[in-house]
Amino acid sequence: MTETVKVEVDESLAKRFRKRAMEKYGYKKGSIKKASRVGPL
Repeated sequence: MTETVKVEVDESLAKRFRKRAMEKYGYKKGSIKKASRVGPL
């Protein structure tokens, strides 16, 4: 089961997150989604 949560973040934080996500997971579809997954707590 998955749940979608929407949040608002500062533009500069969003840009940094997107840049690092694409650097790590590649400049392709799904890289942001992979980066947003949280590991076990």
